[in-house]
Amino acid sequence: MYFKPKKIVFNSLLKKVSFDIIKPHQQNLNKELIIQLKKEIKEEGLLCPLVININNKLIDGHHRYEAIKDKC
Repeated sequence: MYFKPKKIVFNSLLKKVSFDIIKPHQQNLNKELIIQLKKEIKEEGLLCPLVININNKLIDGHHRYEAIKDKC
């Protein structure tokens, strides 16, 4: 399943990649925030994309990643 952001500000910088190749690295995550994000993403969609570097390491969006990983 692909969660496309509703509003794309920098279309030339966005690239669709397989969810399986993203490498998260943050350990301490706020579980309450993840639950809240799951509800928001279900209702509104993914409003902000995940940010990865050229090595597919997750730079920004660890909580969003956790919120959507069960759906992918």
